[in-house]
Amino acid sequence: MKRILLSLAFLLLPFGATHAQMLALNVEAPPGITVTVLSDGILDFGTLLQNQGQVSINLMDPGTEVISIEADKNRDLSVTLTPPPSLQLDANNTLPFTLGASYNNTGDNDKSQAVEFPDSYQKVFPSYDDQNASGPPPWACNDKKNNPNNNCDDTNNKNTVLSYIYVYGDITVGNARAGTYTGMINLNVNYAN
Repeated sequence: MKRILLSLAFLLLPFGATHAQMLALNVEAPPGITVTVLSDGILDFGTLLQNQGQVSINLMDPGTEVISIEADKNRDLSVTLTPPPSLQLDANNTLPFTLGASYNNTGDNDKSQAVEFPDSYQKVFPSYDDQNASGPPPWACNDKKNNPNNNCDDTNNKNTVLSYIYVYGDITVGNARAGTYTGMINLNVNYAN
């Protein structure tokens, strides 16, 4: 299994002192599936104050984490996200965290076509959704019926496609003690069949 460790930073400003809040994203995938983090690796909720309440990064926000999955075009992917219930300073001091996640398997990095993960944060889906894609599939260069002129370059002549995972969420800032709160999100990608 390949592992990628990505640090996602949250900032909290209780009592006027800034502390970095860290949430790590652990990505696991077997050989044959390439997982790439396309964003800057930081979910930045900005400067937060004690008792500020819920602070969100939504799907369409520029701060959403974007992860691509390159996989075989004819396979189903099984993607599981396991979030922590909260970020922790210690056993008595936590910031509740709610994960938001969506995927797009049309071959385009387009958040507007993303489908939200169910509450279980586990989903099996085809690596390419040929029903909802806006154009010919990436392998159409090999398909004489759909592309009789074969007007593609070699970069489109692949047996793999890209799917995208979008990670975002909410934290709730209450009467929090100053310090560094941490947590881990596990993202596991495998072939379903």
